[in-house]
Amino acid sequence: MPGVGGRARKVASWPPGDPFPTPAQWSPDSAQLVIARGQFVGPWLETLTLASGVSRKLPLPQRPRTNTILDISWSPDGRWLAYGRSLSNFAATSELWLTRTSDGVSLQITDGTRREWSPTWPLDSRGLYFVSDRGGTADLWRCMINNNGQPEGAPQPVTAGIEMIRAVVCADGKRLAYTKGRNVRNIFRAPILTGHSAIWKDVTQLTFDEAEFESLDVSRDGRIIVSSDRSGNWDVWTLSASGGDLQQLTTDPAVDAGPRWMPDGSEVVFYSSRTGHREVWIMPIGGGPARQVTRGESESIYMALSPNGREIVKEGDGLSVVPAQGGEARRLTSDSRDIHPDWSPDGHWVAFDSSRGGPRCVWRVAASGGQPEPLTKGAGSLPRWSLDGKLVYRAIDPVGPTRTFQLYVAGRDHPLRQPARRFLKRVRADELEACTCPRPAQPA
Repeated sequence: MPGVGGRARKVASWPPGDPFPTPAQWSPDSAQLVIARGQFVGPWLETLTLASGVSRKLPLPQRPRTNTILDISWSPDGRWLAYGRSLSNFAATSELWLTRTSDGVSLQITDGTRREWSPTWPLDSRGLYFVSDRGGTADLWRCMINNNGQPEGAPQPVTAGIEMIRAVVCADGKRLAYTKGRNVRNIFRAPILTGHSAIWKDVTQLTFDEAEFESLDVSRDGRIIVSSDRSGNWDVWTLSASGGDLQQLTTDPAVDAGPRWMPDGSEVVFYSSRTGHREVWIMPIGGGPARQVTRGESESIYMALSPNGREIVKEGDGLSVVPAQGGEARRLTSDSRDIHPDWSPDGHWVAFDSSRGGPRCVWRVAASGGQPEPLTKGAGSLPRWSLDGKLVYRAIDPVGPTRTFQLYVAGRDHPLRQPARRFLKRVRADELEACTCPRPAQPA
């Protein structure tokens, strides 16, 4: 549509079944658009000439560890496309790449040990500005690029302490526009009530940081293990279920995240980028050196423990099981869309979510191997088993312009908790297929 307003016209259709559409980016002469396709599985770049409607595919190197394309930027001279490659659009680390528009040659610019994104070009196309947390906070950095697309020297900082989100060089090349801030997520505890629905006044806030928390797990004796960037780096922390001070468990400069408790509570399993890629590590909860468990060809993230603690199921180019003491992995599934595994307390099943059959929903596969089967007809993700063998999962409800998330509890007609359209439904695995997820009568 015209920049001053007017009627919008459709220039292309998004191919059915292609996940996660990326925002289209203009070529310098405004004659073409570029998008990323094949996200999560085998991505490529595709340019579209607006006058003719002709598209051109630019194949990319196949890298199962970084199959998500982020933040495409076209160089002012039209020769290069800069972009980020990551495990997902929320991953804590990412790589910067260049692809030459004339022949599709791709070059890696940064090593992927930190999170680097939002590339933007100066007018002479000889350097690349980008946002990176390699200095602790998210700031602007610059890497000089020669005529062949190769980096010249190490990246240099441009700003310090900004906590930048996105950056773009203005059209005159003399100014830079940017957004700043940071994501903030804290830990809350909600009771499971039998007589009525819990509401916000029943919820207890456990942390009060200007930081992010994710991948929370609770031990059988009520201790919380969680990953957070509250120290400026992603590390593993412990916390009492009643709140109080957090205790830092890991201090390595690499990303340490996704922690899960060993069943006996004596050790914690997490993934770390200490080797340059995400691998599974185990560390005593009382302190001591961490030991590496996996040494695979694909990323190893979001683990779960078998009930006896002897095996670990992990996500990474499908689902695999490895001995907790280290050793050869055995494959459970080979579809890279299978994520977020969790082991049933009886040891028989591994639940996970996947978009292998269409919209993302909850599946299960026998822990000994076999054919996966869907458990939910509606959309669902992030399954977790309770100790009594029931399954908790998140249902996705497309309401309005953005998606909202709901959790439900089996056998109940009312939500467990009702902040921002979030509910809990817990059901046995054999009941999941028949369960429904009614919407609330009024928005929360």
